[in-house]
Amino acid sequence: MRFLKLATFLMLVSAAIPVTAFAAQHEKEGFSGYLDAGIFALSSTDTLMVSGNNEEIDSLDDNSDSFGKAIAAFMFEVKYKKNSLTYHIGTPIQTGKPEFELGITKAFAASSVDVSLVLDPMAKVWKDPYVADRDDTDSHRSGLKITWSEIGGSPHYAYLKITSHDIEDDETGKRFDSLERDGVTNELGVGYKFRLQRRVFTPVVILRHDHREGDAESSKGADLKLIYTKIGKNGVLISAAQLGYDKYDEKNPIFGKTRQDTKFTAFASYKWLSPFGWENKHFAFALGVTDRFSNIDFYDAMTYFGGATFGIDF
Repeated sequence: MRFLKLATFLMLVSAAIPVTAFAAQHEKEGFSGYLDAGIFALSSTDTLMVSGNNEEIDSLDDNSDSFGKAIAAFMFEVKYKKNSLTYHIGTPIQTGKPEFELGITKAFAASSVDVSLVLDPMAKVWKDPYVADRDDTDSHRSGLKITWSEIGGSPHYAYLKITSHDIEDDETGKRFDSLERDGVTNELGVGYKFRLQRRVFTPVVILRHDHREGDAESSKGADLKLIYTKIGKNGVLISAAQLGYDKYDEKNPIFGKTRQDTKFTAFASYKWLSPFGWENKHFAFALGVTDRFSNIDFYDAMTYFGGATFGIDF
C-alpha cells in the first residue's frame, strides 16, 4: 500500500502532543487506547512524493504538475498501565508520521520518560527521482525515540529521535556517490507548554542533522513550531504553524547547486468528542497546507491536505 506521503498530512497532527499531555495525567490502570478509521485527501506538486499519479515528469527544470488522490487510513494505539509503568503499541497520531511504535513509559513524581522503538515498514521513495519515467522502491526506516516530559516538574519537554534509512534500490546513488540516500537522521526537539485553564500554547524548537552516505543528500536544519490547543466541553481544537530551514552539505551534481529549502506549514483540526451523545466515540476533521521553497526549482512544492476520521476510545 502506498501512503502518498501520508506523513505530509499527519506531520502536523503532532500538534496533538499537548492534548495527550492532559490525558496522561488521568490515565487509568489497565488497558486503554483508541481505534481510528477514515479518509485523507491531498493535492500536491511535490516531485519527490511517491504516487501512481506522479510517476512521469517532463523535465528537471520545474516541479510536478498538480496531482491528487484520496486514500483510506487506519490508526490505533493500545496502552497497558500498571503502577508507574505504561506499555504502548500502535501508530500514535501524535508522532506526526504513519509509523509503528512500541515502547514503555516510566512515570516519576513530577515527570515521565518514554523509550520507544519506531518502525516505518511501508515507506516508499523513487529509485531515481531524476528520470522521466520513475519506479518506486522500499525505504526501510527504523529508530529509537526518547521523550522526557514535564522535566523537573516544569512545563518543558524534550525528545531525541535517531532514525536509520536503508533504500532498497537506490539507483540515484549508483549514478552519483554524492546522492546516496542510506544514512541516519538525528532530531532533537524542545518545547514549553504555556497553560491557561483549558488552553495550551506550545512553542517547539527542533534541530535536525540528516547524515546520508552522499554529502549532497546530507543536511542540517531547524524548525520552529507554534501550537495552540483549546479543550472544550464537546471537543478539542488544535491549530499549528511550522517554519523550517534545511541546508545541504554539498553541491548537487545534477543541478550544480547546493540545495537550500525553506518549508512552511499551517494546520487546523477539530476533534468532536461523544458526538450525538455516543459515549467513547469521536469524529476528527482537519485541513492544512504546506509549502516548500527551494533554491532549486525542481524541489519546490505546494501541498493541500485534509481528512476526516471516526474513532472508538476504550
